[in-house]
Order: sequence, then structure tokens, then C-alpha cells
Amino acid sequence: MKKYLIPISLLFVLIIAVIYYYSPKNIQITVNSGIATSTTEKSIVEKTDFYTINTAYPIEVLDTSGAMERFVKYQVAQKKEDWKIGGETYKAEQQTNIDFPDRPKMEYQYFISYTKAESKKFGTVSYVFSTYEFTGGANGNTTITTFTFDKTGQLAIDAIINFVDNNNDIALSRVLSDKIYADAGAYSDREMIDSGLGLAYLKPDGVTLDKEKCHCDGFFFPSNFQNFVINDGGITFVFSEYQVAPGSSGAPEFTLDWETLKPYLTTQFKNTYKI
Repeated sequence: MKKYLIPISLLFVLIIAVIYYYSPKNIQITVNSGIATSTTEKSIVEKTDFYTINTAYPIEVLDTSGAMERFVKYQVAQKKEDWKIGGETYKAEQQTNIDFPDRPKMEYQYFISYTKAESKKFGTVSYVFSTYEFTGGANGNTTITTFTFDKTGQLAIDAIINFVDNNNDIALSRVLSDKIYADAGAYSDREMIDSGLGLAYLKPDGVTLDKEKCHCDGFFFPSNFQNFVINDGGITFVFSEYQVAPGSSGAPEFTLDWETLKPYLTTQFKNTYKI
């Protein structure tokens, strides 16, 4: 009797094909460095005479703690509480309608959308959430929140970058400032960049915060790097509107390559990913 052997690579392809065929069509399956990831989308939509909330978020298999779903549900719950009928915000708007009867009807808006990026080299997936909020005025406000995952779950930036030694948090902020200034083109404004990154509030020694300049108790320099996306070639840092550039530039993003980042990476990250 003849024996027929199926190559392992072909068997793997067949398994993926079967999973895809029987999966719901809104599920995407990809493979990063041998790690299978899948996502499906959920949404939360709420509408009243006073506000509209429309959000979307992914259910990602690598998000083992449900961090993204928890983030969106918390934000929506907060807005529903803040904007509830009969609440303080609602009452204030009703009074404004009385005081200014010719004013167009006000509708508060809260939207959350996202984009996805993958690094096949490092086996990571990143999601960039854009949150838009409008409560009156000429324009709304957009903020950015990111999530990055590998096979161990969510990756925090301080597991990647060593902010503690040698004032790395400030040193790398200076590197990032130079990168933004060089890449922002018409939006390059060194004073705005350094203010947004906290560098403008340092004393002449370059490491001590001048609390009189910033009118604050402190500045957390690692906050400059909290919103990030891992790419094959480096890390892209994403900023909310108005932090380092005018609002007309949207949510700007700037990439530092691995060679530039290498002196600041944690030993564990460099060893794990062979950088």
C-alpha cells in the first residue's frame, strides 16, 4: 500500500484556508512571525435629542485582557453620564437656548474610530484610536490613544524604552524634538514642539523642571512616547492635535528608526527582538 505524505507547509495552508472559509466574514486572520492574529469589529451607537455617540473597536485575539474594549466602553459610559438628559451639561445648554433663541440647535458629538498596523518582523499589531469630541465652537477636538500587542499581550512603552537611566526620558525627547522639527515641514515650530514635549520648561541645566515656567508641579516626559506603533523599521509616535503642531496638521506622527532608538531600548526588548 502506498503512503501519501502531505508537506507540513501545505497542511498549514490548508488549515488556514479552512478557518477562513468557516469564519464570519468580518474576521480577518493574519500571521506575524508564526503568530496567528484575528480581529472582529464591534460598535456602540447612542443617539438622543442632545448627543450622538458612534464608536467602533476591534476584538483582537492578542488583546488577552480586553484592553481596547474596556477603553471604549469606559469612554462611552463617561460621556453618557456627563451628557445625560437632566444633567448639569444638559441644563446649561437648555439655558443657553433660552438666552440665545436664534442659535442653531446644538448636538454634542463623540466618535471613536481606529486604524490597524502590523509588523511582521516583530510579530506585533498596533491599533491607533482617534477620538473626536464636539461640544460647540468652530471645531471639535481629536485625541489619540494607541494599543500595541505581541504574543505576550499588551506592550507598554516602558517595556520597550528605558526611561530611567541617564535621564533617557529627556534625552530621547530632545531626539524626538529634532525629528519633528526636521519632518514637520510647514508646521515646524520649535517653540511649539518643545512646549508640547515639556522641553521648554527645563532649567539651564537641561534636566531640572522650572515649575514657574510651566505653571505646574511636574512634567512626565515618558508621556511623549505613550502613543506608539511598532513598525519593521522603527517606532512611530503619534500625537494628538495641537500638542506639537497646529490643529490643521491633524494628528501628526513621526518615526524614529531602530538605530536611533537602540541606545534607549531596554535590555529585555533588545534581547527578545534581536536588535
